[in-house]
Amino acid sequence: MKVYDPAAKFELKVSEVEFRRAASGRILMARIYQPHGVGPFPTLLDLHGGAWNNKDRLANEPMDRAVAA
Repeated sequence: MKVYDPAAKFELKVSEVEFRRAASGRILMARIYQPHGVGPFPTLLDLHGGAWNNKDRLANEPMDRAVAA
C-alpha cells in the first residue's frame, strides 16, 4: 500500500460533467480536478452555495486547483 504524502504535487486533468438536469432543461455542471498518476487519491468536495448571487461555481478554482495538486 502506498503511503499518503501531503507534500506530493500532481499534474491535473480538469473535466466538466453534468450532474443534474432540471425539468425546465437547466443543466447544473460539476468540475472535477483529477490528479494524473496511480492513486488512490483523497477526495475533496467543494460545493458553491452562493445562490448565484456571490460570484459563481468557478470562483474557487485557484484554491480547488491547489488542493487537488
